[in-house]
Amino acid sequence: MTAIGVPAARARARVDVRAALTVAGLLTLAAALLVADVLAGPVLVYGLPDIALLMVAHRLTGGRHTMLAAVVVSAMVVSVPLFIVWNTGGVLLPSTIAGRVIVLAATWMVAFGLLREQGMARSAVHAENAEQMQRRSGEMRQVNVQLHREINERRRAEHRSRYLASIVESSEDAIIGQSLDGVIVSWNQGASRVYGFDREEMIGQPAARLTPFDREAEMLEFFDRVARGQRIDPIETQRLRKDGVLIDVSVSVSPILDEHSAIVGASVIERDISRRKRAEQALQSLNADLEARVEERTGELEEALAELETFSYSVSHDLRTPLRAVQGFGAALEEECGAQLGEDGIGMLHRIRAASSRMDQLIDDILILSQASHRRLEREMLDLSALTRDVIDDLRVDQHDRTIEWRIADGIEVWGDSRLLRLVMQNLLANALKFSRNRESAVIEFGAEQDERAGANGNGEDLEVQPPVFFVRDNGVGFDPALSGNLFVPFRRLHGSEEFEGTGIGLATVAKIMRRHGGRIWAEAEPDKGATFRFQLPSASWLRGAALS
Repeated sequence: MTAIGVPAARARARVDVRAALTVAGLLTLAAALLVADVLAGPVLVYGLPDIALLMVAHRLTGGRHTMLAAVVVSAMVVSVPLFIVWNTGGVLLPSTIAGRVIVLAATWMVAFGLLREQGMARSAVHAENAEQMQRRSGEMRQVNVQLHREINERRRAEHRSRYLASIVESSEDAIIGQSLDGVIVSWNQGASRVYGFDREEMIGQPAARLTPFDREAEMLEFFDRVARGQRIDPIETQRLRKDGVLIDVSVSVSPILDEHSAIVGASVIERDISRRKRAEQALQSLNADLEARVEERTGELEEALAELETFSYSVSHDLRTPLRAVQGFGAALEEECGAQLGEDGIGMLHRIRAASSRMDQLIDDILILSQASHRRLEREMLDLSALTRDVIDDLRVDQHDRTIEWRIADGIEVWGDSRLLRLVMQNLLANALKFSRNRESAVIEFGAEQDERAGANGNGEDLEVQPPVFFVRDNGVGFDPALSGNLFVPFRRLHGSEEFEGTGIGLATVAKIMRRHGGRIWAEAEPDKGATFRFQLPSASWLRGAALS
């Protein structure tokens, strides 16, 4: 039982109890009338019909005129002096005052009892009606809430439908709905822009109107696959515009399902790719032209390289021949005519021979620079520590009278050309030996360190992993850092030839080799505090870490 039904049930129970009490009261009244009939005369025969008349009037009028009926009956009791007593003699007897009083009291007691019963019945009916009204109100509220939800859901669905429709309508692509028999049922503005047909011209028309004759089998295959529930991924084909022009399009087709998941049509999305096709054709033409130019320039470059090799051969042989003649005749002249030349003549002869030797060294350095610039790279995983020790063994031959401490780090591996990297280490280590020869104990170091740019930036974000930095450090004479820009320029020297020999090509060769390997080189120094040459190449460990990251 609901909370609303409890008061109504209690009211009905109270009505039933009160009705039983009323009946008991009427029975008690009847017994009192019998006693009065004995004491005051034959009143019952008169009083009972009056009460019966009152009850009949109450029932006939539905309780609306019960009080009026009680007044009428009371008037009758008071005004009629005689009443008929049905006894053995059947004679008329006068009514007694006590009998009338008893009848009047009984009449009004019955009237009030009937009204009380009617009031309680009405209260029960009102309670029941209130219960029904509350129940109906609760049901109506639930119905209203459900209806409100359904209305909101329908509005949201309509909003989504309108939004999707606006997306379809505003798309630059042609979005066409077709039935399974190939009839167009929807046509967006994008389709009008692509094909030139208005919506009214195409709704109800066969899709074959847009299909070239040689593509009809392709379209039939599309619809056969869609009817089996398959999707057609974007495929490039051709379609006809309204003006009869063939255009290149990218077509994708998807089945349309109803609420029962039955296939009822196809959604066709077609994108005009004519501009892209023209761009691709232009790019292909440009590539073909570029390839032709590359082949032409490659031939020219090969020819130039052949000429360069010829020139290198000429420099290596033709120019060396007179140099060797100068050196040879100079030595012969000193040996055979040294006594006649005198001290000044011998000095000039020595300068001639030294100049020819420098010229010979310069030719060697130029050839090496040419090879470093044009030789094809043959990369391999290389133990740079072992290669450095090999170079040191070659350099020690001319350094017997010097005290040199070599500090070579182990396990340094790089990815590069072994012959060119040997030239790098030869030049850097030879420079370190040359510019530290004035030290009683020279210290030359080769190792690796982490790039200062690696790690995290100020925001705590990891920067891109950088390969390690390799270095060659010495404790020699150093140089002015303001002049470091001239270090790697051919024929630029920071020290005079009378102080330190050289051609000014070695470091230029090193820089060229670094660039060809995709690396870089730079130098740091201070006068009389040594110099450090740093260079960067992909190491083996860095390559493995970069591959894993």
